[in-house]
Amino acid sequence: MASAVPADSNDTLKCSVCHDFFKDPKLLPCGHLMCRDCLLSWLESKKSASCPLCRHWIMDADSGGDFKEFADMLPTDLSMVRLVEAEQLLHKQHQCCACAAVVATSLCLSCRDMMCKSCAKLHTRFSISKNHTVEALSSLTPEKLAANKPPPTCAYHANEVCTLYCPTHEELICHTCAVTRHRQCQEVKELEERVSEAHAVLAELVKKLKEGQVMMNHSIEQLDQHLQETEKKTQTLMAEIEAVCDKLESAVKECRRHLKELVHRAGAEVKDAVQDGKTYLLQQKGKVTCHSIVAERIQETKAKDEVLTMTAMMKSRVDDLDLSATLPADFKVISAVKMEISPQVVSEVEAKLRELAEVQCVPADVKAQPKVTAWSFHGNHGQHIVLSNNDQTADRVTGSSHGVVMSRDPLEVNTLYQVEMNEVLSGMSYNYNMVGVALQAPDTISVPSAVYWSSSFAAVIDHRRVLNQGRERRSNLGAPLENVDVGSRVGLLLDSRRDVHLYLDGRDLGVFASAIPEPCFFLMDLIGRWKKVTTLPLEPVS
Repeated sequence: MASAVPADSNDTLKCSVCHDFFKDPKLLPCGHLMCRDCLLSWLESKKSASCPLCRHWIMDADSGGDFKEFADMLPTDLSMVRLVEAEQLLHKQHQCCACAAVVATSLCLSCRDMMCKSCAKLHTRFSISKNHTVEALSSLTPEKLAANKPPPTCAYHANEVCTLYCPTHEELICHTCAVTRHRQCQEVKELEERVSEAHAVLAELVKKLKEGQVMMNHSIEQLDQHLQETEKKTQTLMAEIEAVCDKLESAVKECRRHLKELVHRAGAEVKDAVQDGKTYLLQQKGKVTCHSIVAERIQETKAKDEVLTMTAMMKSRVDDLDLSATLPADFKVISAVKMEISPQVVSEVEAKLRELAEVQCVPADVKAQPKVTAWSFHGNHGQHIVLSNNDQTADRVTGSSHGVVMSRDPLEVNTLYQVEMNEVLSGMSYNYNMVGVALQAPDTISVPSAVYWSSSFAAVIDHRRVLNQGRERRSNLGAPLENVDVGSRVGLLLDSRRDVHLYLDGRDLGVFASAIPEPCFFLMDLIGRWKKVTTLPLEPVS
């Protein structure tokens, strides 16, 4: 766990679990930070662990994965490490490093020595330290101290400062290393140039994240407005119902009760649907905000070696974030209650009202809002799988192991479900890559580590056979699956006859399973070369 923290320490430097300084802070999928040891304890103590700050899912303990391996796989926030080191240095006992029992008033940013006023003056006069920057302790902040980290020295030549960067070996080097150890490397550049490029990327990432925040705020405001309008419409309809039913007295008493029930039900349906959309966007906004803070912090820290490492990591993380801020499709509003009072006898009035008085939820006219076509994987998956990008990206994190994933929602008829292959492993001799449909909901089963070990709940195909609920038959239909590479699209389509078609790169290869019962779910076994996939937008097929 982390070390003790002074009472006045900045809360942003504290772990939300141990409430101490971060130690080896790991960046969670949601963008929040947690000490590595705290993360391990948290995962081991929770059946299905989620972030203590935003409740976003971290890792399903039922997957049986190695928690230490998972924690080590998460990136370490090097900028936070630097800030914590600066905070701890500033909260040390302020005593001059040279004068015994004399309170220090200054700090050398180059050698990190604390000095009294007299020693500070001498420090700037010595030839070895005259170029050092000495600051008053009262004016220093952790951010300022972290941003003025001394230049990194060479690991092989202790007296030389690293002023070059070798992208081939991804390390900082000095000029001596450049002409000895890295003589054959073609892309060696000045460190300042590489850092400038990294800051340009960071600036673009910050801009992208800020724009995503603005879009999501706008969408959330629209949802709030829609909730208010629904509430007003509900109240208006209730008042109209009261007015009509009061005129009909006992003859329309049952009609009044029925109408109120309809309005309450319709209003609740709309509110629930909109609230779900708002909850989703708030969660996404939280992830975007957290990553934005991390990116800004890296940008402000300006520590050269950490900036290069963290920039590459942040770019990958931001690319995986969902910044679309799209609203839920088919917003619903409550239609008007149509009522007529007949001059005929009470029985005729009651019958007429029962016929005409209806409350319905109809699609609202939400302009310039695209229909939501994204689909996601379910949180219940096989071992060795890590989900990201709003559960739309599945990554198998260990060698040649299996990793079964399923869609969160049932397949819709005449809709093409596709995934894009983001990463494949070369040199793998085991290529029994399987894709198909599960005949049970993912939250009702224990997902196996490999489909062929327990295929009784699924109909799947690989390059040489079809397994349908445990029954095997030879088939060459899936032969092209053996040569799937990065950028390829593997897909399934359930037609109106409930036959399942196999698609590859948008081409229908044919039916491999027929008369599939309802409901069924997209299923894929990441095995052999198949390592990382991302869902693509749904495509209606006529």
